[in-house]
Amino acid sequence: MRYHHYAYRTEQTYCQWILRYIHFFGGKTHPKELTTAHVQRYLSSLTTKSKVAISTQKQALNALVFLYREVLDLSLEGKLAPIRAKRRQKPPTVLTQKEVQRLLQNYGCYTRPDGKVAAWLGFATGGLPHLAS
Repeated sequence: MRYHHYAYRTEQTYCQWILRYIHFFGGKTHPKELTTAHVQRYLSSLTTKSKVAISTQKQALNALVFLYREVLDLSLEGKLAPIRAKRRQKPPTVLTQKEVQRLLQNYGCYTRPDGKVAAWLGFATGGLPHLAS
């Protein structure tokens, strides 16, 4: 890996992924004996069982491609099509009207006669020194 000028941390990470891959299949089988189907099965298990993120799965894939291409001088036959990790959608954080009113009241906000909310920024301008202490 030093020949390819990889960062030291990348070397460590790739080695860890390669060791995990070997241990996934019992730890006694040499990677030369494992096929593309094994690589695909390992990468798919990362998604289904370990619930890893997309970037983590890609990092493991890159480590295994490096192992086969650069170290073992073998090509992974066929196209790799493991089960891909999916981006997890985070639900938006939405406050109810009562929660917003309570929040604004706690921070010195008030409703003007025209219905618009105005916040008093006295603290930011130094107008509320008793709150700072």
